[in-house]
Amino acid sequence: MLMVLTIGGNITIWVLMVGGGLAMGAQELIVSGLLIQLWGAEHLGRVRSALSGAMVFSSGIAPASH
Repeated sequence: MLMVLTIGGNITIWVLMVGGGLAMGAQELIVSGLLIQLWGAEHLGRVRSALSGAMVFSSGIAPASH
C-alpha cells in the first residue's frame, strides 16, 4: 500500500493485486501443511470443519457486538 501511495500509477496497483493474490493462494498451502503437522492427516477433515464452523460463528456474531 505504501508503494501504491508514494509511487502511484497503474503498475503499482497491478503489483499490489498480484502480490495479494499470491499471498492468499499460499495461505491455503501453509495452513494445510501446519494443520497436518499439528494434528495429523487422519484428523485433517475434523479440524478443518471445526475451524470453518468457528469462522462462520465468529463472523455471524461480529455484527451483534457493535
